[in-house]
Amino acid sequence: MPQARCALCKKRPIWRYHNNDLHACKRCYHRVWQDTRQRLRAYRAAITALERGAIPALLATYGSLPQEVAAALAQDLRLMAWSTGAKQEVAPLLARCEALARHAEDATRARATHASP
Repeated sequence: MPQARCALCKKRPIWRYHNNDLHACKRCYHRVWQDTRQRLRAYRAAITALERGAIPALLATYGSLPQEVAAALAQDLRLMAWSTGAKQEVAPLLARCEALARHAEDATRARATHASP
């Protein structure tokens, strides 16, 4: 019976490792994981800036309101968790994003109720 091949390079057999959700060989797994770690670092810094009230340049294309940016970033993080297998690392960032979006929604609602006569 032939061995299953890497889904990315189609050359080497799949790396049998407990964390390998990608069905990739060891070489491709570590290449994808390196890119994922860099994106996670950038997202951590961006979420910290969002929590302080600033919209970083990295997320400027996601929207102009913190609520929009947090919702778009949460969607991007969900996609990253699914496509790269970084479930444990993405979960805390996703929770921070969703809390930020909820906080922004609550603040917007509070402003709207105080502004109406």
